[in-house]
Amino acid sequence: MMLILPSLPGLVAKKLHIQLAHVEAGLRSGDRNMPE
Repeated sequence: MMLILPSLPGLVAKKLHIQLAHVEAGLRSGDRNMPE
């Protein structure tokens, strides 16, 4: 079984000088008045 830490792909991309982008999926709560 291989354990991959969530930050590992970001660290590898930084080391290889690859730019990454993070895109949010949208409202998780469904409440537009609640700040995220």
